[in-house]
Amino acid sequence: MSALLRAGILVAVLVLAASSAASCGDDEEADPSPTETSEEATRSATPPPMRPPTAQPSEAAETGGMDGFRLFAAQVEAALQAGDEEFFVQRAETSSLVCPNEFEPRCSGQADGSSVEGVWLAHWQSEGSLLTPEDFRTEVSNYLDPLSAPILFALATDSRETGSLIGREPPVFFAIVGEDGDALDLVRVFEFGFAEDEWRLRVMMTVPSVGQEDWVSGACADCYEEWERWEQP
Repeated sequence: MSALLRAGILVAVLVLAASSAASCGDDEEADPSPTETSEEATRSATPPPMRPPTAQPSEAAETGGMDGFRLFAAQVEAALQAGDEEFFVQRAETSSLVCPNEFEPRCSGQADGSSVEGVWLAHWQSEGSLLTPEDFRTEVSNYLDPLSAPILFALATDSRETGSLIGREPPVFFAIVGEDGDALDLVRVFEFGFAEDEWRLRVMMTVPSVGQEDWVSGACADCYEEWERWEQP
């Protein structure tokens, strides 16, 4: 065999050997993903258990009497300090009266026996009038807006037949509010009653300057039976 033929055979053998080695290297480098077991597949398909919803605290039920009014008064104070007229509007109780009535401007032009409805705006030791809900909202807003340091001065109650500012069935409860300081011309009295498991605002009352000290001092026997300085519980 000639030397040239032997050299060609050697080259062919070397090429085949190199090809086999490369093929084996590729097989060793391949890292196929492991096959998922049936147990793992079941765990993946099963959703995690649902957590029970967190219980939301419910608002405490309102209660009547002076003890209940003290608790409710904290809401009155918060609304007063926030200038939140909506609180008072939402609590306002609708009243009605039959025409004719010389003290009710809305009876003017109404037929005898007809009635008007609204929320009472009263005036201490004077007559009051029924405001439409819109006018009542404006009245409350006009009162709250100028207050720079609103304060709940005191709470009071009266169980006498004549205790209510508008002749409602006793007992009645008063929140006496105003401006912190000496501005007694800004004192107002909100009369509340407890009905159907909630406190309702029956009257917003203005107080003339000559009577404001009576309401904020606790020394007016004609105004209330019980009076106490407000203190946050």
